[in-house]
Amino acid sequence: MTPEPPITVFVGLVNDGGLSQVQWIQYHDAINEELIRGGGRILTDTYSQPVAHWQGATFWVELHAGVTDRLKETLPEIARAYGQPRIAWSEVLATTYLH
Repeated sequence: MTPEPPITVFVGLVNDGGLSQVQWIQYHDAINEELIRGGGRILTDTYSQPVAHWQGATFWVELHAGVTDRLKETLPEIARAYGQPRIAWSEVLATTYLH
């Protein structure tokens, strides 16, 4: 039996709650650790520019199908713990790597 291919997910963070720089880094790192703990393979971790009006970050992650439900529960819990009202989760229907 062939294992299911990984799911590609984008997880987006925005500093909506007025986090200090130290708190923002801690929030980012907590999300990063949870994605890795969930078996995620982080392909990119991008940030807004330092002069941008809003702070943001996006993770491009490959996940196994069996962990998505748990992460959809734990990631918002982390966001709330840092006073953030939302966190984005976008599943990609198909990822094609061009050669």
